[in-house]
Amino acid sequence: MKNVCKVFSAIVFAVVIGFSFAACSDGGSSGGGGDHEPHRKRWEDYWYYEKNGEMTIAGYEGSGNNITIPAQINGKPVTSIGNGAFSRCTSLTSITIPNSVTSIGYSAFSGCTSLTSITIPNSVTSIGNSAFYGCTSLTGITIPDSVTSIGVHAFSGCRNLTSITIPDSVTSIGDMVFSDCTSLTSITIPDSVTSIGDMVFFNCTSLISITIPDSVTSIGDAANSAYTVQDGVLYNKNKTILIQYPAGKTGSSFAIPNSVKNIGGGAFSGCSNLNDITIPNGVTSIGVHAFDYCTSLTSITIPDSVTSIGGSAFSTCTRLASVTIGNSVTSIGGGAFSGCSNLNDITIPNSVTSIGNSAFSGCTSLTGITIPDSVTSIGSSAFYYCTNLTSVTIGNGVTSIGVHAFSECRSLASITIPNSVTSIENNAFSGCTSLTNITISNSVTSIKRWAFEDCTSLTAINVDSGNAKYSSENGILYNKNKTELILYPAGKTGFFIIPDSVISIGEGAFSGCRNLTGITIPDSVKSIERGAFSDCTGLTNVTLGNGVTNIGGVAFEDCTSLTSVTIPNSVKSIEYYIFFGCTNLTSVTFQGTISSNGINRDAFGPGDLREKYLAGGKGTYTRPNSDSWTWTKQ
Repeated sequence: MKNVCKVFSAIVFAVVIGFSFAACSDGGSSGGGGDHEPHRKRWEDYWYYEKNGEMTIAGYEGSGNNITIPAQINGKPVTSIGNGAFSRCTSLTSITIPNSVTSIGYSAFSGCTSLTSITIPNSVTSIGNSAFYGCTSLTGITIPDSVTSIGVHAFSGCRNLTSITIPDSVTSIGDMVFSDCTSLTSITIPDSVTSIGDMVFFNCTSLISITIPDSVTSIGDAANSAYTVQDGVLYNKNKTILIQYPAGKTGSSFAIPNSVKNIGGGAFSGCSNLNDITIPNGVTSIGVHAFDYCTSLTSITIPDSVTSIGGSAFSTCTRLASVTIGNSVTSIGGGAFSGCSNLNDITIPNSVTSIGNSAFSGCTSLTGITIPDSVTSIGSSAFYYCTNLTSVTIGNGVTSIGVHAFSECRSLASITIPNSVTSIENNAFSGCTSLTNITISNSVTSIKRWAFEDCTSLTAINVDSGNAKYSSENGILYNKNKTELILYPAGKTGFFIIPDSVISIGEGAFSGCRNLTGITIPDSVKSIERGAFSDCTGLTNVTLGNGVTNIGGVAFEDCTSLTSVTIPNSVKSIEYYIFFGCTNLTSVTFQGTISSNGINRDAFGPGDLREKYLAGGKGTYTRPNSDSWTWTKQ
């Protein structure tokens, strides 16, 4: 036998139970049958169904706290507790299962948060996935000798469970069976067990001792004929893979042995006592979630031998202030340093070619970052919510800036897009409220509509004159020949006259321009796209040119200072909610006739303006105040 401490795998951020159910306390039946479940029937406080002369409990609607499940219904044996049969029966404190039952279905008792005692008879052979998931009051459980398999998540989230006995009959233990059992201190796995799943003891923060027998041939992804334990740390046979360092182990520092080449997924996850970890030069890979939630870790040096840093490898190491990345690392995985809120010093070496999604998201102490020329892509949300980031240098190898890549970097004042970049994705810089100017290189061929949404201080977008697709004038972004106005910077103030070259005002072009007070749209403009002037709260004066034929949905939404609008004779189509939220708009003048098919049913939002206009035709329509939904033709 080998004495081992703690967990065998990586953290997950959410547990998804693949069915829906209703809470018993609401009077509806618990449980959620599958698509092929026979028709359910009622018997006393239970729902059941019959198959091949045997009964399965499918739901419970009783009010009792202590229940004994019937052994028979209508003279036929109850052999199974169905999927979700008692799920979220939050008032149940004690359950006795009869000897006739052989199987407990998935999520059968999940979410029974008051359950303190359960008796499982010797007749039961299998405990289904998530069977007791989230039974937070359960303190102890005895599994009978008849059980051969324990399903995925079976006891996950039983946070008051202090002890459990696994019988010699069990041969396999599924993934995450005891994950998040934060009061579990020790466990003995019998000689009958041959396989242990992934993340079985994840976040068992009180666990200090596990006994693993020689019969076990696989733990998670590691399939080996034997394992090695040294000082309570689990390795593969020849100590080239560090599988698990126990989260409950005392001591503030640990030096990984020189023999280790691979730090396994979740190997140090949740080791909150460690503030110093030494990674030897022979290590080549750091697995997913390897050091996440090491909340006392203050610095880490990743040696030159490491080539990859797995996803969420150092996620939520909240005291981690300094990271040195070796010169052989080629990829920084998704979420690798996300939530490292004290990280203020990191250098990305020239060997790195890709920065994964959310790699540094939530690093709120990071003030500057240089992305080397070797990097070709910046993933979605890579630097999302780095609120103190003031300086960003993007290398000449980057070709795309992902969705939300620098979103909510509220201290970032300026940025230059290098000549290598071809695409800037949606919301790439949204919410960068200190950003005042941005320079677009000649290589950019795609800027998504909302790339700079809510950049409230932005006053200038400057496009290189050599760019084949875009142009700028007075800091305003247009297409190359200035027939489409794409983006008017939200930080600009005052009155603006759109140039006569413009035919189309793009989607969200003026959205959030709260200091814009007036706008003149020339006769050359044919189309005002969706949300073009939404949230222009300071806009008091709008002149629509006689060329406009279409006004897009929510075009003037939340223009709260707008009091009157004249819709010219040229307009033939009005889409949905164009004046929604325009609380002070009391006068609308129609200079022409628009067919009922041309006006969306929700064109003007609440009120009767559409109906009054269709009945009364062109003219001026008013309402007495913003509280009234009744319009009158003058």
